[in-house]
Amino acid sequence: MRYLKLYIYLFLIIIIFSCASDTQKKDLPGNISSEENPAQKIAQNIIANINKLPNRRVAVADFTDIEGNEITEGKLLAEQIITYLAQNSNVKVIERKQLNKILEEQKLTMLGLTESDNAQKVGKLLNVDGIVSGTIAYLENTKEINARMIDVNTGLILCAVPVKMRQRRRGINMESLSPEERERLEREIEDREQERRKDPELFRLKVQHQRALMRLREKDPKMYFKVVKTIRTIEMLKQDRPRMFLLVTEPPNSPKIKILRRRKPELYRKVKELRKTLKFITDKSPAYFQKLLRERREIERHLR
Repeated sequence: MRYLKLYIYLFLIIIIFSCASDTQKKDLPGNISSEENPAQKIAQNIIANINKLPNRRVAVADFTDIEGNEITEGKLLAEQIITYLAQNSNVKVIERKQLNKILEEQKLTMLGLTESDNAQKVGKLLNVDGIVSGTIAYLENTKEINARMIDVNTGLILCAVPVKMRQRRRGINMESLSPEERERLEREIEDREQERRKDPELFRLKVQHQRALMRLREKDPKMYFKVVKTIRTIEMLKQDRPRMFLLVTEPPNSPKIKILRRRKPELYRKVKELRKTLKFITDKSPAYFQKLLRERREIERHLR
């Protein structure tokens, strides 16, 4: 009888631990892992593929958001990847400052490294075989990090590392940041939260648009680069030249475009090229089209 009770207790303990394990798995759907160290995972994949490079010399670029904008978390992630790589004697890794200096001298952005010609040029100047770059996309309650190592001689992607994880402030090692970087990162996080609370619908459209950009980046990197350049130009126009922004985002067959063609043919050609790429973007990303409509209405109301 005593042994029977012992068996029952053991059985109950096993069931309790089993349920706890299942609950933990359900709490992390798909491949989301809040405990995963993205920098370590990316570094491990680079090390596993480093022998594909003849001299095993790599440079790690600062990660950007999906539209190519510099973000503090992207700089921190690049720094952490470099730290992990430097601990492996089989890898020769270049300091971030050297890469940033070359980019500044060549008047290139981090986004420009996605073009094979630019990557090859930078690779020769730095005397490296490979460049590691990537993006961080902030979605609803998750963030997706996509890293890749490019062979600068062939333009081929030697390895690609996707990491999907929950957005957690405490998942970031704030201690490794300077006070200025820490303040910027806190501000970036708070800005995203305010944007989500202030206009949930606009935030949802931006998330859908980011997903569309991520799909394009995987299918057609060259077109992705062109699309992002166009988006950044349109954002610049919206801020600095709102009337030009309205012209570029005019509906098809707009009388204003026809008038522009007659009166200012040179400007018309520039607008036409932007509108051509913009049509491709809005066809692929209906969410971006809805976002533009909202912004057009706001600017038109402001300019009246």
